[in-house]
Amino acid sequence: MNQINATARPTTPLPVDHALDSRNSFSVERLDGGLWVTSTFSRGERVKVAGTFPMWVGVITGISHATRRAKVNHVWYDFGYVYKMAYDERAAPREACLKRIRNLEDRLNSGNSIDAQFLLDQVQNDVLRYQLHEFEPDLARLHAKSLELIISRRTSETTEKAARQAAADQRKRDEENPAKRRPQKLIRMTMEEWKKVHRDFKGKLPDGGRSVIHNGGLTRVEIVKDPAKSTRGQAIEVIPEED
Repeated sequence: MNQINATARPTTPLPVDHALDSRNSFSVERLDGGLWVTSTFSRGERVKVAGTFPMWVGVITGISHATRRAKVNHVWYDFGYVYKMAYDERAAPREACLKRIRNLEDRLNSGNSIDAQFLLDQVQNDVLRYQLHEFEPDLARLHAKSLELIISRRTSETTEKAARQAAADQRKRDEENPAKRRPQKLIRMTMEEWKKVHRDFKGKLPDGGRSVIHNGGLTRVEIVKDPAKSTRGQAIEVIPEED
């Protein structure tokens, strides 16, 4: 018989043929593979009782058809709480745990360790809660695989971070190297020439330097004392000096 309702929650029995019952027996119907199956229990029979996990075991010592209850080890229970000894309350948790393990293994085999620890904790909780000790070797193997991927990912992240830092350091060295500094456009003019520029064409750069509108954009202005050094309103390209 397939194992169903493995969490041991009571099943409400359907009406059965009471002609099969007697003061020493009772019947319960439960779903098994989509079909209703009748189970008959007798006084003195060793049975499992739902309500705890794992189910506890006792002997039927009393039967009341009036209340549809059975006395197991001197405690009365609804008929729906009583199960055959062959009933495996770990069947459904075992199947669910196996599914979790396979899903996690597929993720780890594909190199995906995201949420691996959370999923491992779920499997471990199932193993402990339902006493599924047969899965402990799988759990240890998956722990090792997850740890291997995490270490590999962190090593890769460290390597990438070091590469980015090295590239940033190289860019900084290039900027500090006059031979590699990018040239900037500059207009040199005397103070007299600067004063003649209309204020609507003057501006300030973010660093506070003077600028004028030239060819549709702001171009830096350098004030020179020697008129011979003036570029006469034309922009030239120069390498910025090191600060």
